[in-house]
Amino acid sequence: MSKRRNRTSKLTETNLVLNRRDFLLTGATAVGGMMLPQIARATGSEPGPQKAIVFVFLRGGMDGLSLLPPHKSGSSTQTANYLVYANGRPGIRVTNSHALPGNSQFDINATCERLLALWGQQDLMFIPGAGSPNSTRSHFVQQDLIDSGNPLGGAASGGFLNRALGQIPDNLQSSRVPSAALSNGLPLSLRGSESAVAIPDLNVSLTTQGITSVLSMESRLQKMWEAVIQAEPKWVDYLLRKNGNRARKSLSVIREAAQLPASQFSPLGGKLSDNFHHYAGMSSFYNGAKLLKADPAIRFLTIDINGWDHHINLGANDGSFFNLMGRLDRALGAFAHDLQQAGLWNNVRVVVMSEFGRRVTANGASGLDHGRGGVMMVLGGGLQGKRVLQRNWNLTDLEQGDVKVTVDYRDVLAELFVKYQNIPVEKLNQIFPGYIPNFLGII
Repeated sequence: MSKRRNRTSKLTETNLVLNRRDFLLTGATAVGGMMLPQIARATGSEPGPQKAIVFVFLRGGMDGLSLLPPHKSGSSTQTANYLVYANGRPGIRVTNSHALPGNSQFDINATCERLLALWGQQDLMFIPGAGSPNSTRSHFVQQDLIDSGNPLGGAASGGFLNRALGQIPDNLQSSRVPSAALSNGLPLSLRGSESAVAIPDLNVSLTTQGITSVLSMESRLQKMWEAVIQAEPKWVDYLLRKNGNRARKSLSVIREAAQLPASQFSPLGGKLSDNFHHYAGMSSFYNGAKLLKADPAIRFLTIDINGWDHHINLGANDGSFFNLMGRLDRALGAFAHDLQQAGLWNNVRVVVMSEFGRRVTANGASGLDHGRGGVMMVLGGGLQGKRVLQRNWNLTDLEQGDVKVTVDYRDVLAELFVKYQNIPVEKLNQIFPGYIPNFLGII
């Protein structure tokens, strides 16, 4: 079974050893397990009504057919789709599922009770047949191509979310943390010249105890800053005038998030362990909810969930997929619930995707090998969801045994950028080189 290589930088003591020129030119500081960001540029325009976009990457290749199995009966086409699915997976097909109200083509895995509730609230839509135009089945290559925003290869600087941040037509001054990764280091998608902060995905990363190690290093940073002031006062003046003090602002947000009472983020009480039970142990979502409350003007958050490479023992109505999908279902449901309670859910859009789907037919180990088309999800308050958006999805017309990619994943993200982040359509080519917009009608 392939394992994802670690492609995010791990911060150590050596990261703090910066020379004065590096410190001044980058405007970045490493603090414990957190990367304080580069300073965002100012354009002088007023911020628009953007929504925060939370990018959830299911790394490993999530099987879309185990999440949304074809409905068993209906039209002749529907019956034919179901038979291809059922005959290809005699031991691992999903038999315990719920019908999606208002949709006759798909069911939803029975472990997804919270997603089903969000569907009923019109806060969720599914996009089957979504994927990359690049046909590689390598985890590492496909993930990097998606993170870079350049799936067909070629020159691209940094990650697509970082470039998107640079195209948002406001000065980002309303946000103290324009973008953040809930992980040990910045994923490729957030690397680049714009502001990004990485916060470790640890069970105590946003608790008072967990942040102590971060704050205890402020004295060391202060000494570094004092040395810079003494050595190159003109550079310091330039930094303060042009860029402000983004690192200080970022740290203030994390302080505020750490101090928010846990009782605001769980119906189960104020104990931290209860909150992790509420989020099924997926602490990134819990930390993300607290960050959004501390700074509602955040533009991008990223969350990585590993473990979707189910080559063996996928399971049918139990097993590895069922259990992991159940945890994700609970985490997404808790995230939506707690943002609703905070009055923020209507200002958030969550995009869930994987690098590719999996084969239609099971392998000899009761699992599924790497495939092509998968399923994307978009969630958010006031989304007018309760829809399955697809283009000619059909299991009787496969691509060498795989679900065809009929929706370019960039079509989903680009539409959200334009309609929720106010990025001009003509600027999309700066985010996705060579991309020609083909929106689905999400909004």
